Amino acid sequence: MSRASSARAPAAGQPAGIVAQCLRDFAALEALAPEWSALWERSPAATPVQSPLWLLPWWRHLGGGALIALALRQGGRLVALAPLFRPSGGTPLLPLGIGISDYLDVLLDPDAVSASALLDHLVALARAGEAIELHELPPSSPLVGAPPPRGWRSEMSQQSACPGLSLPRGGDLRHCLPRKAFRDWRQAQRRCAAAGEVAIETADAQTCETLFTALTRLHARRWCERGEAGVLADPAVQRFHRAALPGFAAAGLLRLYALRIAGRIVAVYYGMAAKGRHYAYLSGFDPDFERHSVGCCVTVSTTTRLRIREPSGSLPAVRSSTASRGSSRKPASLSIRWAPPSCSPPSPTRPSRGAIASAK
Repeated sequence: MSRASSARAPAAGQPAGIVAQCLRDFAALEALAPEWSALWERSPAATPVQSPLWLLPWWRHLGGGALIALALRQGGRLVALAPLFRPSGGTPLLPLGIGISDYLDVLLDPDAVSASALLDHLVALARAGEAIELHELPPSSPLVGAPPPRGWRSEMSQQSACPGLSLPRGGDLRHCLPRKAFRDWRQAQRRCAAAGEVAIETADAQTCETLFTALTRLHARRWCERGEAGVLADPAVQRFHRAALPGFAAAGLLRLYALRIAGRIVAVYYGMAAKGRHYAYLSGFDPDFERHSVGCCVTVSTTTRLRIREPSGSLPAVRSSTASRGSSRKPASLSIRWAPPSCSPPSPTRPSRGAIASAK
């Protein structure tokens, strides 16, 4: 049976007609998916990892503890959603998707509800002395400028660097890339062509499984040579991606490409796209082709395809080193912690990226 409960009534001065509901099990959250998707579509700055296509599989394969998702409605319509959980080890409340997701945030309809109103309802769900932490917030998040609820304090810190690259549609690619990055790409193209016939393969809902399997193999080889495991070494993480990818592909959010040389997959680029922005998430390449710079070749070749086929003004927002060469540096993602006076300060040894240790 689905468990849902009403949250505390809003304080005086908050928007009228707002009804809060706390969803405490997966069945209730899953049933919200159509309305959740509609709210995501109405939120102009929402990222792919805020979609139910990403966060529902995340909870199914990587989640743990107690689900605590706050939904706000006005006139029966969903106008805000904050999908959080309480870890098995206890406090603080954390966002679904933590650990392997870029640019997490709450979803809200700014014409219906403010970030301050959302926070007031959110803190009502916390236990006595329990803090709330949201990680990997974009600088444009409505929560960044919102004052803390009455009696609470907030602490904000920078988290992950996010290089970016402006991609106006059409025109010469050399005017989009820094000069050195353009030279490196042309050199990589020549080296790859000398090794055999070069082809870029695009994944769809039917082929994404095959290309993701190639990515896990290449990613593992790369990190094994460094004496590390890498984020895809965890079987649960692999199961999550395999569950999420077909839905992402069917919805047009997936950008998964493989670079083949003489028929052999030597590099894979895993990205996402939504609302005029592209997000370079992960890549892997064959160490045997390191001197060919196949990682550079697949990334920039993919960028070229995006520039030609996608709307103008797109921006690949990247947390990892995928596009670090030649990319302009964008503001880092942010972490915000809200705590009541009785809450102890966070441990200085706490991993900033949350409960799931990962290394891209």
